[in-house]
Amino acid sequence: MALHTETPLYLRTVELIKMIYAVSHHAPREYKYTLMQDIRRDAMNLTRCIYRANVSLDKSPHLMQLVDEFEFLKLEIRLCNDLRIIDTGSYAKLVLLMEDIGRQITGWRKSVIK
Repeated sequence: MALHTETPLYLRTVELIKMIYAVSHHAPREYKYTLMQDIRRDAMNLTRCIYRANVSLDKSPHLMQLVDEFEFLKLEIRLCNDLRIIDTGSYAKLVLLMEDIGRQITGWRKSVIK
């Protein structure tokens, strides 16, 4: 079993977190301490889910939690775009990164849940 910090999924998730923190600095004040704070927290929760799924013998419940957390984070980021909290270029970069993370989560889940 590899360390969770060495998995491509974890590394891409950390990249996503860094990007979210960078984008959140430019958010309007009214959203910076509400929606953006929630997004930062939810993104950090993904790393917790990855860790738990990696070390657990029964990975299924943790992977399902990871899927749920990830889908909710995608919704929050889409809302930021809809409300024009983040610019279109940043949103496009976030979406590309999230697509890659989503593929990795789906692959891991399919390999475990048969």
